[in-house]
Amino acid sequence: MAPAPVDEASPAAAAPGPGRRLARSGWIPAALTVAGAVFVLSYYGVPPVDLAKFAAYRLIVIVVPGTLAWRALRGGGDGLVPDVAAGSALGYALEVLAYLPARAIGQPRLALAVPAAVLIAFVAVPRLRRFWRGPGDRVPTWWAWLVSAAVVFLLVWSAATFYRGHGLTWPGNGSPYIDMTYHLALAGEARHHVPPVVPYVRGEPLNYHWFVYADVAATNATTGVELQTLLYRLSMLPMLALLTVLIAVLARRITGRWWTGPVAVGFAYAATVASPYPWLSTPVSSGNGLGFLWVSPTQTFGALLFAPVVLLLVELCRGEATGRPRWGPWVLLAVLLATLTGAKATFLPIVLAALLLVVVAGWLTTRRLNRPALVGLVLTAAALAFAQLVLFAGSNGGLVVDPLYTARAQPVVTATGLAGPRDRAFGPSLTAVLICVIGWTVTWAGAFGLLARRRGGADPARWLLLGIGLAGVGALITFRHPGGSQVYFFQSARPYLGLLAVSGLAAALPAGRPTGRTAWLLVGAGLAGGLAVWVLRAASDPTAPTLGSTGGRAALMVALLWPYAVLAAAAALLYAGLHAVGQRVPSRAGTALAATLVFVTGFGLVASATFVKGPIRSAVVNGWRAEPRPDAAGEIRTGIPDGAVEAGRWLRDHSSAADVVATNAHCYNGVAPCSNRHFWISGYAERRVLVEGWGYTGTALRRSEETGVPHGHVPYWDPDLLAANDRVFSAPSAEAVTFLRDAYGVRWLFVDRRFNPPAATLDSFATLRFEAGDCAVYEIPR
Repeated sequence: MAPAPVDEASPAAAAPGPGRRLARSGWIPAALTVAGAVFVLSYYGVPPVDLAKFAAYRLIVIVVPGTLAWRALRGGGDGLVPDVAAGSALGYALEVLAYLPARAIGQPRLALAVPAAVLIAFVAVPRLRRFWRGPGDRVPTWWAWLVSAAVVFLLVWSAATFYRGHGLTWPGNGSPYIDMTYHLALAGEARHHVPPVVPYVRGEPLNYHWFVYADVAATNATTGVELQTLLYRLSMLPMLALLTVLIAVLARRITGRWWTGPVAVGFAYAATVASPYPWLSTPVSSGNGLGFLWVSPTQTFGALLFAPVVLLLVELCRGEATGRPRWGPWVLLAVLLATLTGAKATFLPIVLAALLLVVVAGWLTTRRLNRPALVGLVLTAAALAFAQLVLFAGSNGGLVVDPLYTARAQPVVTATGLAGPRDRAFGPSLTAVLICVIGWTVTWAGAFGLLARRRGGADPARWLLLGIGLAGVGALITFRHPGGSQVYFFQSARPYLGLLAVSGLAAALPAGRPTGRTAWLLVGAGLAGGLAVWVLRAASDPTAPTLGSTGGRAALMVALLWPYAVLAAAAALLYAGLHAVGQRVPSRAGTALAATLVFVTGFGLVASATFVKGPIRSAVVNGWRAEPRPDAAGEIRTGIPDGAVEAGRWLRDHSSAADVVATNAHCYNGVAPCSNRHFWISGYAERRVLVEGWGYTGTALRRSEETGVPHGHVPYWDPDLLAANDRVFSAPSAEAVTFLRDAYGVRWLFVDRRFNPPAATLDSFATLRFEAGDCAVYEIPR
């Protein structure tokens, strides 16, 4: 199939002077964005030397080699911005795939041989030198400014929601989001061991997507930047910027229109399910991943790698790769899919389902088999099989089939008593799903614009996007996870639902670049949609309806659905009015559907503004640093004690990676019920611990499912080992210490003196080697 028609002129200008070329290029917004990032990172404590080393590593090891390889394997480029964005994602994949064998043989820096070989080849081989220069295509200046503004927003959002609460020194780093020390522990494990295991409890395999930690470990191995600095400040930031650019590039590639790129980025990060209820800000989940950008590195890394996979599949399934090396795009796809196997478990299943839809829909609409989609389906199935059977060893990670559980657990359902998560009655479940579908349909209503294009059904790109979206939503409402991780399927599909909506809006508009009047009409329609919801909320009862207050389930269903019926009626009236105007005014013909879809999309403006405004307003009002403060007794109480970083790093620097540590600290909060998500000792010491915590392990998740106990409070399943471990601290003796040393290879004892302080006689059986704050490190005699 021919490429999507490009109805906008190329942004390249012919013959302006050097100054005007610079002003009209994207270098100025890009430079300002980088300068802003440097300022923010410096403000939040990143040493200039660490920032310089990190930037040099990313540029030399990832960006330049990846971009060159991307151009060469595709037989050319699409312009500097698209090539760098997709090529950098490829650079990450090459880095990880090179690091794994290098670390496995004990030579992690040997991974640098891959980018070095790429750079040397593209300098020494004459046929490859041309790829240092791209085709010269430039993005429009306004496009560069808008996409850069989106990256700046993510930078500000990161500062307001993550940086301010995650310091690099105590007490600022004393109360992180609980999963951050988990990520730190796995990064430390990947720094010293491949294949890795769970480092914070003995005997548990790591059946988890851990390749992002290989990237962090590889960066640390070359630059020496601390793992905490990488995870808390640096590593995710370029990934987020690249992902933003790739979303915009994908939109233009699919629709042929530049304006769709910034709009797709807005959908990806800001679109939120409309709430016509004054008593609830978020009726159902919108899959908005802004809150997970930093606290889920696996999701961010997987999303970055997935975007060029979709870009390649769009080109291949459309037949746009003709004239290029026939095998080049397939090599790129294979490399990216291979890295996705261990990047994030959600992406391969949804692309598999999407490719299946492309194959089936292509056959039904054209009676032709889309062979590239079929080949991609086979490659993806092979990658998924490898991930499930080898990397995850057949584990389900706690994910179980429980249809409609997530729908019944949505806020609008639980807040009104319509149903509970465990309520399996058909009526409440069906109503819960209906409310979810209405909310999601409104959010991505623009997709219905594709119905206006008669030949749009033959475009495999649209089927691919639709398949990704349906697979993400389907997995969300089909599966259940003890930690709610089924939502990551939805988050993984969310940017592509936005791309589908933007594609529909583009299809609903007349061909050519939108005129100024059309643009203002669409903006006005969106604002009108937001105003309609605001008025409806203001006019509604501020009290949540319940089964008791409405008189029964049927009445409650009516109370929940009538606001959406009012909004639907408003949309229908708007369409009728605009259509009538279009019949009389030729310049307005063909815009009625697009304006109506934007009006419906605008229903989510109130919820989106509330969601985005909250954290930023808090930072402005309460300060951009949110460190713990002393209590009435003058003490600073945090989850991680004073001295944890110093003691952990001392132990790391004075022990072998093969050494095992025992500790008296197991419960993150130190009180009942015990929170088993205690990871910071293995995180800062970068050493395996006999029994620290046991959260997120396969055994803990399985026992949670079997017993109904929340996975974060499942007790440890080997009480004899735990008793032997704790006896060394509570009742130390030569026999107890010798048993841990000889039976389990324990060489060090790490003490947290805040909870269950050890007996004073511990000094008689182990040598105190280091103290800092509330922490102490002992060495067991050989």
